[in-house]
Amino acid sequence: MPAAAVQLVGGAGQVAADPVVIRAVALIAPALVVAALVAAHRPSPRDTAAAVAATAWSGTGVLGLNLLAFRADWWSFHSEGPSVLGVPVELWWGWAVLWGVLPVLLARDLPVPLVVGAIVWLDLILMPLAAPVVRLAPGWPVGEAVGVVLCLLPAVLLGQRIRQGRHLALRERAQAALPGIASLARSAAGALGARPGGPRPRTGPGSDAANAGDTADPAR
Repeated sequence: MPAAAVQLVGGAGQVAADPVVIRAVALIAPALVVAALVAAHRPSPRDTAAAVAATAWSGTGVLGLNLLAFRADWWSFHSEGPSVLGVPVELWWGWAVLWGVLPVLLARDLPVPLVVGAIVWLDLILMPLAAPVVRLAPGWPVGEAVGVVLCLLPAVLLGQRIRQGRHLALRERAQAALPGIASLARSAAGALGARPGGPRPRTGPGSDAANAGDTADPAR
């Protein structure tokens, strides 16, 4: 293989293993799939309510599952960036979408067992690929099974019941919660874009003099 090709492959591997890339892909990829499904088959108000309720369940359950995983030593996270109780925000949201709104939208046209099986199969593939952000322990399949039983399946079944016209009161509450959820998402997105700790010190030639000048004259 030519040296240039070797360097290209090696560079691509380094990018794929970059924690920033992994965190971004974990959130963006499920969102893009959902956007494509919405564009291809516009959801009805009942579909939207089902997706909101399912994602609320999966989001809450995924956070609890990860906290349980820490205690049971199923997996852990190792990455800098926004997190909630030690869970990277991008992975939490992406997982909630993958186990919430995505299967609800897919189940409009596909059998539920097929959708659930595909989501579980995809998750089993993606978990090891999330290294080094996600570090799996030998017992991680047990945690995966617990998550499927307590998070994925209830979310999908809840979404199905709402989409089929059952749980009318819950559907109305889910629809009423949409503006609040959108506002919360905008606030969280703003928090993700904020850089904690204020401006970073300048580095490079002349940085010592520049930083000293900034310290001496804070009005500048």
